[in-house]
Amino acid sequence: MYKYLLFDADNTLLDFNKGEYQNAYYLFSKVSFISPLKPIAIYHQGECARLLNDKDSAIKQFSFLYNNYLQSPLNLRAKYLAAEQLIEKDPIKAEKIFKSIIKKNPENKYVMICSKISNFKFMNEIFGNYVIDQFLLKYSK
Repeated sequence: MYKYLLFDADNTLLDFNKGEYQNAYYLFSKVSFISPLKPIAIYHQGECARLLNDKDSAIKQFSFLYNNYLQSPLNLRAKYLAAEQLIEKDPIKAEKIFKSIIKKNPENKYVMICSKISNFKFMNEIFGNYVIDQFLLKYSK
């Protein structure tokens, strides 16, 4: 009856917390799609991939989460993290995602912070660390 709950959540989270991200990624994949825990498992797979510096897998997991689990409380964060992983690979697509997040959630404090961070990251990508550092030094006085 509750077969979808039969995965080793304790050991999976233990592996994740110990930094054993490859094994945790695999174990999170074992959560059934009919389980109410699946969005959380997908999010953690994205985090494992991100922490392993596997941007493509991170983008895939975070995108799957925000496209298929619209009501999940992790949806907004997954969308932001997918865009963050896209900055180097496809900055135009990343910027579009950031703007859609901001447009759909203008009152959300998290989004306001994300907006400032993402704008700074884009500026850093465009102008480089040295130019941005000089700008910050000049205008922080």
